[in-house]
Amino acid sequence: MARGRRRVVSRRRPPQRAEPEAGPETLAWSVHLARDRPKWVVGLVVLMAGCAALCFYLFGSLLYAAFTVVALLGATAEFLFPAHYRLTREAAEMRNLHNWRRIAWAEVRKVYLLDEGIKLSPLPHAGPREAFRGLMLRWQVEDGSTELPSAATILAFVEQRVAEAGALQTGLAKIPETVGKADRST
Repeated sequence: MARGRRRVVSRRRPPQRAEPEAGPETLAWSVHLARDRPKWVVGLVVLMAGCAALCFYLFGSLLYAAFTVVALLGATAEFLFPAHYRLTREAAEMRNLHNWRRIAWAEVRKVYLLDEGIKLSPLPHAGPREAFRGLMLRWQVEDGSTELPSAATILAFVEQRVAEAGALQTGLAKIPETVGKADRST
């Protein structure tokens, strides 16, 4: 999280503990995919409104229309809302509006290098479950900002932690040897 920004905490939840500053033991950054594609956001809003109107027309209930909007927001939350990533000595984690994923370095069996980030997988072989397991560490397109770590910095951090954990398959000790193209990026 960038300095100077304050988090608004709901009164219903207790305040969360402050995250430590990024240092040699921790690497933290945020990515907001919708910011780079404003036309897609407009399209999603129109789609959600159209689906809600169709549900209201077909069923005559605002409850179904509201459920439709909530379901579509949940399905597109990773795109619409910022994702906060944190890499520590023990694990990699991603948080956004409604989702929290974490994978310990010792659980990582395969690492995929993709154009938009790195996929950490707990599965030793690619297969149909691959798209639903693991953690995708996305990076923002480099725009010269010093607040975001570069893709090379993230890659080096992951390589070091995975090598320290030693959990990769035998003979796959370094990321360049385990790089592959995943069928799906999430």
